[in-house]
Amino acid sequence: SSDNEFSGDLIFDHTLTKVTFKARFDYTMYKIRQVQNIRVVIPSSYLPTAWSWSDTAQKYEVSASSTTDNLTLQYPTALAAQDTEYEIGTCYLNLPAGNVGKLTPINLICDLYKFDDAAVFTPNKTYSNMEIQLKNTDGTNVTTAVAGEAYEVVFTFSNDTWTLTAIKKPWQKGGLITIPVDPSGNK
Repeated sequence: SSDNEFSGDLIFDHTLTKVTFKARFDYTMYKIRQVQNIRVVIPSSYLPTAWSWSDTAQKYEVSASSTTDNLTLQYPTALAAQDTEYEIGTCYLNLPAGNVGKLTPINLICDLYKFDDAAVFTPNKTYSNMEIQLKNTDGTNVTTAVAGEAYEVVFTFSNDTWTLTAIKKPWQKGGLITIPVDPSGNK
């Protein structure tokens, strides 16, 4: 407000953890199997729904993280080229205080096909209640994931199994930042 102007620098502080999910298939699947319609289901407890001003911290903080609906990220088409990463989706999560560097329970759902035979497939193959251990760039386990960090989770499908990696990545800079202003002069 005009009565309470900013003094000094306005410091931006992330309130969420960024997680990007990707999928790829390796050479062992070439002309043997196909994967498509990949879905990653994030539990509603990770989804922020409201922010409020904290006088103590002098910043906005997530004040509620519970909605009734889970978040489903989807890559609907087939993974076409081997060793290519396809982005399923990016989400911004409110990880609970005291988390142990794991995303849980995450569900992975996909349709599995035999190559060149659409009649032989497993629809909605579900891997339920997965526990994804987040890793630092040096491969060590993250003990507590915090707001402002970014991670990339890659599901790699092979002929008879799949693996995943969940590595900490730099948060890409850019984009618009909206700063709410209260015209009544309150915070």
